[in-house]
Amino acid sequence: QAVFGIKQGKIALSAWSNQSADHSTPVYVLERTKDSGTRRNQFADASYGYGYSAPVYIYCETNATWNKASGALVQAATATNIAANVIGAAGAGNANVDARWGYGYVGGGDFKRVLGTALANSANTSIGYLSFADAKGITGYNWSQVVAFNGLWPTKAGIGIRGNTGTNDFSPITLGTYTAWGEEVVVYPKDPSLIAGQNLSAGQLGNQSTANTILGVLDAQTLINGGSPIAGSIENEIELSKLAGATAIRLSDMTSSRSAVGGTITP
Repeated sequence: QAVFGIKQGKIALSAWSNQSADHSTPVYVLERTKDSGTRRNQFADASYGYGYSAPVYIYCETNATWNKASGALVQAATATNIAANVIGAAGAGNANVDARWGYGYVGGGDFKRVLGTALANSANTSIGYLSFADAKGITGYNWSQVVAFNGLWPTKAGIGIRGNTGTNDFSPITLGTYTAWGEEVVVYPKDPSLIAGQNLSAGQLGNQSTANTILGVLDAQTLINGGSPIAGSIENEIELSKLAGATAIRLSDMTSSRSAVGGTITP
């Protein structure tokens, strides 16, 4: 269904319901813009390349209509303009409306909001790939709209993930049975001083082993730091938030890996 849906931009509801009456009801496959890591993982898992030109549909919340994106890039902060085909913040210097990224929703938050709109409007029947954190808050009931992927769930709770307020057991991911995942990647300048107009110092950038630096917060790994999370790092916050339903996984918790985005999971 994912392979077909990405290629067509929509799937008949009958693919899930097995009811012929639903064959004319489309379920639209929402897409992020090409610079999205989520989209990159989605396309790779379905064996489509990064540059694959998939049809993108944008939902107009004002008119409750779906529109196939086409023409010159037009950005809108929210999906209320039927002429817009890039939904979300334009970014510094309109970076998010760069022609290389194409059509789609800029951020997971934009995507999440439109999926949530579906619950209040029967004309908006849609599905898509979201980060675990964004998927949590589509409604006021945690992970209420998450569905199984290839018959598998991202946590050991299975369908019980819906409404979960306690600890998440991510063993289906860490042990390699659930496949819709990828590593979070941090892109940064090795030497900020080489970039014209850059006001970030090398000290502020720091490294993976230095607390209170940008890389110390974003990219610290216990595998590098002798098994102890750096105070203030995202990795440490994941550890502290486990009892509150953590929404991310540390690399050190993984017992499986893949050589490339969407690649075969081993062992």
